[in-house]
Amino acid sequence: MLANVANAQLKQNLDSLLNQEKQATDYEDLLKTYASLYNYYLYNDPDKALAYARKELALSQKMNNADGIGTALYHLGVYYNNSDQYDSTRYYYLRSKEYFEQIPNPDKLLSVNHGLAILEYSLGNYSEALLILESNIRINLEPSYDSLLADKELNMALTYDLMGNIYLFKGSFQIALENSLKGLKILETLNKPIRKADALNHLAAIEFYLENFERSISHNKEALAIYREHNDLYYESQVLNDIGNAYFYLKDFSEARTYLKMAVTLAEKMDAKDIMGTALNNLGKVSRESGAFQQAVADAEKALKIHETSGSKSKVIESLNDLGKTYNAMGRPAKAIDYFDRALALSKEIGTKDNLRINYFDRSASFELLRDYERALLDFKQYKAAEDSIFNTKKSQQIEELRTIYETEKKEKEIALQQSEIALLQKKDELNTLHKTLLIVGFTLVIVMFAGFYYVYSLKAKQEKLERAQLDAALDYKKKELISHALHLANKQEVLEDLKGKVESMKMDGGTFQDFNKIIRQIDYNLENATNWEHFIRQFEEVHQDFNQKVKSQFPEVTSNDLRLMALMKMNLSSKEIASILNISMEAIKKARYRLRKKWASQLMSRSRM
Repeated sequence: MLANVANAQLKQNLDSLLNQEKQATDYEDLLKTYASLYNYYLYNDPDKALAYARKELALSQKMNNADGIGTALYHLGVYYNNSDQYDSTRYYYLRSKEYFEQIPNPDKLLSVNHGLAILEYSLGNYSEALLILESNIRINLEPSYDSLLADKELNMALTYDLMGNIYLFKGSFQIALENSLKGLKILETLNKPIRKADALNHLAAIEFYLENFERSISHNKEALAIYREHNDLYYESQVLNDIGNAYFYLKDFSEARTYLKMAVTLAEKMDAKDIMGTALNNLGKVSRESGAFQQAVADAEKALKIHETSGSKSKVIESLNDLGKTYNAMGRPAKAIDYFDRALALSKEIGTKDNLRINYFDRSASFELLRDYERALLDFKQYKAAEDSIFNTKKSQQIEELRTIYETEKKEKEIALQQSEIALLQKKDELNTLHKTLLIVGFTLVIVMFAGFYYVYSLKAKQEKLERAQLDAALDYKKKELISHALHLANKQEVLEDLKGKVESMKMDGGTFQDFNKIIRQIDYNLENATNWEHFIRQFEEVHQDFNQKVKSQFPEVTSNDLRLMALMKMNLSSKEIASILNISMEAIKKARYRLRKKWASQLMSRSRM
């Protein structure tokens, strides 16, 4: 029921992606859709996945999108790796790596390195694979990449998981188990079910080599459920083969056959040649142990052809040896020897001592069946020599494993120290940042405070300036009014003088004496009237405040006439205007000015003597 629901959901996802491909109007969206369709088809229809990877590459090149080109090249590398085309795998991975190093994109660089490590591991170059993975750990711990790494924990989990798998094939089972458990522990905290399934499969492989077959089956069945839920057919076929092989060693041939047949069917559908050949070979072993020799030969022959085509020499040796064992079981040792001879030649070529050990042992059984005891003994001795060498090798591996454990612990301590130093530097950086922030805030507050003071000062200055302007305007007005009044006085005096002259003329011409005297008295009265002058003095004091007091304080002997003259001189009036206002002649004005200066000079001299 669960599998049917999951498949229905996947079908909906596929329909959605295909609709997006048809309706996409933007290159960026179309590129993402191509990548999603590639990932969808990769493990259930590889040919379609290849087509979408090529579309992805073409579109990225058209867009001049470096990240897109690098991703498409990586996708092509993964496809060729799954198809066991290792030269093409290396070519596309290395091209992809160049792009991600230049950008840089550490997340995708880690993925490419991981792929290269898998490639080296598949080719038996375990040391090279481990070096690549160690470089991935360094990239993960590089502080400058922190902001660029989106999946740091996932990358570490995958690195530990693959390292566990590699140490397994190096014979360092303890280190393999430790690394695989590290990876699985991290993955269990992440929502990455497929990655968790991969780690479970690798852990199952370690338990298998430790001959914990039931535990191996348990881990693989948990992984199988996840692969089926996500329609991951490629790895489903791998796990089915592993479960079937574990049942074979438990002598449960019925269960072994069931799982191995499912593995063959799926691998054939996926065109996963390596898995298909391995599952067929394992089926041949089950048939042989069950007494179905013809079926065993047929399965092993199919497996042999597949492995010869793919070029996996270790798998070819395995198929040849199993065919020889089947012919021994059938009572045809001469036929078996032909296969053992071919297996031995290939084992010597690639230098695999474990294969040599098995080949010599099984061929000695063939010679024994032929009653050729001398050659049987010779092969048995070769078997023992190989076994002793392997024993010594295993001892060396154990020593190497202990050394690796020590070095690993040392590196982990160094990494822990490095991380603590990084944490300390980050703390210092945070404190520096806080210090700078506080300084900036303090400085900003000071600026705001000064700005406030300046604003208040500016307002006050503007107010004072406005008040000054108003006072100046009022003062100018008063000055103009004062001058106008002074001129009015002068004009009035001139008019009155003119009238007086005319009246005197009329008097001489015959007017009555009494009448004319009356007019003259009135005019004289107006000329001598102090009212106008008092009004003038008030206006003068408004414009030139305390003028009279200041003059009197400096010159105590000054007279009222002197003050009048000094006031008019202060206004910068002409001598003619002053004479008119004071109703005296120009000559009198000159004399008055002279007398006034002389009086000031004498008073100033007497003060200086004192």
